[in-house]
Amino acid sequence: MTRICALDTSSPIGTFALAEVSDREVRVVLEREQRVSNAHGESILPLIDDACRELAWSPRSIGRFIVGIGPGSFTGTRIATSLVKGIVMATGAEVAPVTSFEVLSIGESCAITFVDAMKGDRYVQTWREGQSSEPLYLPAIAIEKWLRAEMAILGPSVALVGDVPEFVDLSARVVRRSFVRANEMIAIGLQKASSSVIEPLYVRSADIHMKPV
Repeated sequence: MTRICALDTSSPIGTFALAEVSDREVRVVLEREQRVSNAHGESILPLIDDACRELAWSPRSIGRFIVGIGPGSFTGTRIATSLVKGIVMATGAEVAPVTSFEVLSIGESCAITFVDAMKGDRYVQTWREGQSSEPLYLPAIAIEKWLRAEMAILGPSVALVGDVPEFVDLSARVVRRSFVRANEMIAIGLQKASSSVIEPLYVRSADIHMKPV
């Protein structure tokens, strides 16, 4: 049996789950979610530590970490990836990175997935029969025009999933989900080979403005 820890801090909701995986089943034994906004760095490690103590798990007993790499909050996403990097260096556990797009579109064969990029903007990616497009950053003013063009290509079976803008009214099936859930990350992460690369998925550069000298 392998012990799994899945965690994501790319949104204001910090989420993690602990699971046990055998040849016959995947059993989620504990799941926690907490709204902490930009305080993930101060709260997520104590939450995980308390959960492991509750289950009498040691960090070294966890065989695989499944970590959300965004896109989403720049700071939040870095917190999860940096935390997992540190633990894996110490324990030698396997690690599987998963994107917010993969989790939010789980179960959909044809979808356009939206992730909040703040200020009404969105990160978007299209999915069709297991194939995904390159992720894009769209400012709010460009979303509707882009969406109409994509739906004309993908056809009437496409679902709009994730943080779908409220103004969207294109007679499509809409599944609004505002944040990633750790228990859904597990199924995706178990299908992936362990990776030595654990980096946030940045679809656009950070909004950094330097003050004039």
